[in-house]
Amino acid sequence: MHPVVVRSLGLAMMGLAVALLGFAVFFGMKFGNPLGIIVTGVFVAIGGYALVNAADKLAK
Repeated sequence: MHPVVVRSLGLAMMGLAVALLGFAVFFGMKFGNPLGIIVTGVFVAIGGYALVNAADKLAK
């Protein structure tokens, strides 16, 4: 895949992670235990960060 596409995908995943963490805070206030959503958000953020890094390496 093209580095720009990979980078965009990574940034989109990081944005999704932020949205998931925000949702987890809201969910936690309403229903209690948001731990699963927080863990998912962290993993999505790590995956997005890895994609952005990979795209930067490919672009050089």
